[in-house]
Amino acid sequence: MNLSANSIGFIAGVFMIALICWYIRTLIESNPEPFFLSFTFFAFAGQFIRLAEVTSGMIKERRMFDGWGTMVFCVSIGGLLVFAQKRVMNGHRWITKHHYKTVLSTGLVETNNLTREKRLLVVDSWSEVLLRITDVDLFPRGYAWLKRWFPEKEEPKERSREFALTVLPRQEFVVSDGDDESALNFVVADGGEKSQLNNGKQPKPITVNKLEVPPTLKRHLLWWAYVAVCVLSWVLFVGTMSIVEPQHFVTTSR
Repeated sequence: MNLSANSIGFIAGVFMIALICWYIRTLIESNPEPFFLSFTFFAFAGQFIRLAEVTSGMIKERRMFDGWGTMVFCVSIGGLLVFAQKRVMNGHRWITKHHYKTVLSTGLVETNNLTREKRLLVVDSWSEVLLRITDVDLFPRGYAWLKRWFPEKEEPKERSREFALTVLPRQEFVVSDGDDESALNFVVADGGEKSQLNNGKQPKPITVNKLEVPPTLKRHLLWWAYVAVCVLSWVLFVGTMSIVEPQHFVTTSR
């Protein structure tokens, strides 16, 4: 694989733009886009820009360049990798939402007029709200490495989980701002009568720590798939850059 200085500079430029954009978003957004997801998009964008550049040169030269079909194939594979990354992220979203539903179910205040269907609807609705606030909880804690670089900063996912906890309605869920596991045995129902929580079972208070998704084998596999797709997209990007160099389609003066 031979890369010209122009291609190396282009790859480095795309990498630096991706890194700078992502870092700026961490400063202005409470829940920035996942690091490797963002870099996957930029790798595909770099591929597409090079293909557009070569295609423009072909139109100008009015001839087909060797390797253009290969570039189209590589860009198509790059697009498939973007969709593969989407599938991986959907897997992360499903695991995170399922965890939130489990936590919310254990902390739900069940009144006399709350049927099983209503309980499921309440839990599902609020788990979606929490997911929208915190976004996917990657493993192993996708932004934990930032603490080593910037120890004075709070880990973004922890900050979003703290905010998510504040939006839960106290009349529907038993919420603890700390690690306190105490809870009331009774609440006042809509009709003004007292009803036992969770059909006689003490609900478990929802805390910030409980919102963190525990590590599982499936999360390990999804994490490495998430990283691998990003790496493959950049390898494909570099390979695409080496197929047709700019000097191959520069029009010479006549």
